[in-house]
Amino acid sequence: MHILNRDITLNKAVLSSRFDLRLILVLITYTILGIILFRYYQYQISSDGIGYISIAKSYMSGNFYGAISDYWGPLISWLLIPFLFLFGQTPVTVLHSTKILSLIIGFFTITV
Repeated sequence: MHILNRDITLNKAVLSSRFDLRLILVLITYTILGIILFRYYQYQISSDGIGYISIAKSYMSGNFYGAISDYWGPLISWLLIPFLFLFGQTPVTVLHSTKILSLIIGFFTITV
């Protein structure tokens, strides 16, 4: 292709099969380690996690004005709401839901 009287060759294959294989291996390793380490870190939660859980519960109860926080963004709480509907709202299932959601977010973060 000639652009501004210069001969520039463009690579048609942007992603090689080797890159795809490495990405798949990283995602498989991430998933397997996440499943294995889930039972060791299932009860570990920080103040951020507690904030996200309380915001999600506020949204579920219909308290939309009380759910607005100046510190925590609403996206993780919005993504947590379907898990709370599916698995229930007991303290243990809420902790498990946050861990599962963080694994899913990490999976998609690696792919982007």
